[in-house]
Amino acid sequence: MHWERAKEALEAQRRRCDPDLVLAPPVHDAHQDHRGLAALVPTAFRDHLVLGYEILTWEGDLAQPQAYLPVPESLMREKWELLYEHYPSQRGRSWFDAETFHGLARVRGVQCQVRYAEAFHVTKFVLGGTAARKG
Repeated sequence: MHWERAKEALEAQRRRCDPDLVLAPPVHDAHQDHRGLAALVPTAFRDHLVLGYEILTWEGDLAQPQAYLPVPESLMREKWELLYEHYPSQRGRSWFDAETFHGLARVRGVQCQVRYAEAFHVTKFVLGGTAARKG
């Protein structure tokens, strides 16, 4: 990874927006580029909620998440269709199929007592949000 260029790109993005939520790879991601991005995101988005998303791959780097979001079954189907349509580089991967995607969501659903859920890794969460810091 080209650290300086990646960091500059993230900082440029940060200057263009002030998001309520930033989704990024988790810091424990086994893929070196993903792990590098995960390390850089909090340096550019210091005062933002950053959630590390999960991707089930053959690298075996799933960890116990801290945050769960229940997801209706219809939205799970729609999300899979959008991923399949817009992420063609992964279509040939053995882990990239609807069964795997729904299987992980079902496991995370069991963990938070719903049918399906997505789970995220949290490294920093500020209670009270931006309004409390500005007030």
